[in-house]
Amino acid sequence: MKRKHRPGNKFQVLTVTALMAGSFGMSAQADAATNVAPETPPIHIQQEAWGMRDGAPAVRQDYEEAAAVCRKAGAALDFTPLSSDTIARLGHTYYDIWYEGSNMSIHSVSWGFKMGPSGTKQCHFTAVRSEREAIANAHGAYSINLDDGTVVRDPAYRVVRNAAPAGNQAQETKAQNEEAAVMAELRKQGYGGIADQAQTTTSQTTIAGQPCLMTKRVDGGSACFWSGGAKWGFKDEGSIDDIGYISGYDPDLTHVDEVQLPGAEIPLSSRPSDGVGTQLVTNQMTVGQNPDADPFKVPDGLQSNTSIR
Repeated sequence: MKRKHRPGNKFQVLTVTALMAGSFGMSAQADAATNVAPETPPIHIQQEAWGMRDGAPAVRQDYEEAAAVCRKAGAALDFTPLSSDTIARLGHTYYDIWYEGSNMSIHSVSWGFKMGPSGTKQCHFTAVRSEREAIANAHGAYSINLDDGTVVRDPAYRVVRNAAPAGNQAQETKAQNEEAAVMAELRKQGYGGIADQAQTTTSQTTIAGQPCLMTKRVDGGSACFWSGGAKWGFKDEGSIDDIGYISGYDPDLTHVDEVQLPGAEIPLSSRPSDGVGTQLVTNQMTVGQNPDADPFKVPDGLQSNTSIR
């Protein structure tokens, strides 16, 4: 079954998130006594994300700049451009995410490009497709490289999500009041620009037919987190600047390093501040519909690299 980036320097176009013991263990540290994850119905999300730089897709900019130089050189450097369909996918990562009970899985397909060897072929452009997967089930967590058929397993990982505690709204109100006091003090001391940049507004909205809590900043950044899953331990808040499971290219754009397991927040959209960062859109989300095949089954025939524990 086929299941379905914050740029740094010129070629670092996606946020690289290490899939190590620390990140594996975050959910497992929650209080198992209040774990509501086993009650989670089938949840399926199809999304795509891409890195933005100066308000435009970063990898596409890199390709267009390189192609412009090669176009001038013409036949001397064997200029072979990418197709228009491939150019449209450059820098995009397509996600297929499943939750059910204490299981999670995320499958990603990412598109980059590379240039030919040095000499007369250096302007021969080819597309690079990278496929990754991360799965958590009753046997642990798995980080899978589907390009080379390797897997890293953490046998101790278990999915734990806690229901929102009573009185959470009061805590949120207190935090909002404290933030307002800090912003007021910044303006009082002449740092109004910093205060305005950090100021956020929240509102309930709907994306892909699902409710979500939208947070917006005055600098243009925004993110909307699913607000329909509190009884299964999903939180409707998270960071605008760091969407947790985003995977990352290596510096020469030839492959995506890894994809991280989703967590207790489900982002349905994100727009980067000042046009620099990760843009995420949700194409479809369903709750309660069973999958056609088992998305939590680890593929056969993988070569085990190492076990985290």
